[in-house]
Amino acid sequence: MIIEERVYAIEKGRILDFLNLYQAEGMAVQKKHSKHMVGFFYEEGDKKDTLVQLWGFVDLDDKAASQSAMQSDPAWKDYVAKIKPLILDREVRVMKCAPFFSGKLERLIHEEII
Repeated sequence: MIIEERVYAIEKGRILDFLNLYQAEGMAVQKKHSKHMVGFFYEEGDKKDTLVQLWGFVDLDDKAASQSAMQSDPAWKDYVAKIKPLILDREVRVMKCAPFFSGKLERLIHEEII
């Protein structure tokens, strides 16, 4: 199992606009292609807002296949065009699961608790 962490810097005061648009247009199409949402968190900061997404994948091939399908989805392209002006910066890290947590993460994902 791997986890992709996506950290977005969002224009100050616009995080709720981002979240509302994601819930209305982005979440369904993203979950269609990347089925394991592990976490979705935000902070309203002094100079910028921050959004953190965590996604679980079986391996890098699973991640690549999910992202390829999503990037070719017209609904995703329409959504990205709407949120792009709100995003100031983005960081993406792909992390391996610690051996003592890997089994727990797999169970959580397969039981669809997360």
